[in-house]
Amino acid sequence: MATIYNQGQQTGGAYLGTVTFPDTPAVPKEPQKEASHPAEKDKEEPHDSASKDAGAPSSPPEPAVSPTPPEPAKVVEADAPVQLAALRGLVSPLALMRAYKGARTLKTMGALVAPEPFNKSGVEQFPPIAVSDGATMVTVRISFDSRSFTPRFSLKGAKLLAIRRPTEKTWEMDIVPAKGAYDVQVSLLAGKEYADVPLFVVPPLSPLLAQLMDTMNDAAVDALLAKSGGTQAVKPPYDMNGDGKQDYVDDYILIGHHLRKTLKKSTSKADKR
Repeated sequence: MATIYNQGQQTGGAYLGTVTFPDTPAVPKEPQKEASHPAEKDKEEPHDSASKDAGAPSSPPEPAVSPTPPEPAKVVEADAPVQLAALRGLVSPLALMRAYKGARTLKTMGALVAPEPFNKSGVEQFPPIAVSDGATMVTVRISFDSRSFTPRFSLKGAKLLAIRRPTEKTWEMDIVPAKGAYDVQVSLLAGKEYADVPLFVVPPLSPLLAQLMDTMNDAAVDALLAKSGGTQAVKPPYDMNGDGKQDYVDDYILIGHHLRKTLKKSTSKADKR
């Protein structure tokens, strides 16, 4: 098996763009009490001439009664914890790779990046595995009941192109991951509640490494994964991001690109049928 390296690859998500949209509806201001009718001002208060002559003080005016303020249009904190609970339980594929200590095979490690847990929580990503080349758009669809509050969104490692709300329970965003980023996420904020939604994004490969990856099958990837092990004094069997070492980030990139290639081939076969 040939040793593979990615020369000159950018690592990490150096660009951390943040976009917030839309804002929570403002609470309506209290209505102002209308002034008294001009005619009432012209009316003279009845008085007793004898009291006036005796120097008795006039009666003080009655205090004004403040109007009852209207109820706020929406209470953000009331329903947000329940609706965001499923999203808060999501763990990024990158974090799962970092914590994994089991068998180093494509089957077991590939399960760490499966989309099913995200789909069950109402998160869909198109394409399912994105490449952060700085230009390719990714669409993220998040479904949760936000009829009683208006969330705000922020991005890590990506910039926002568009946001829309197809239904009362669905939000969609078109984003572009920063070039070379692999730690990309969408954050939802509602009052004091928040949830981070990680995305499956891998950095692009060098042309030579991409060509080599195209020739590799499942068995070849398994052989590379089996060669990993702890601190190495010599060049690692594979260095996918060109940082001179082999770690969970390289596993994440290797498996991500291989699964992306496999998915594209299966999709192409299905389209031809």
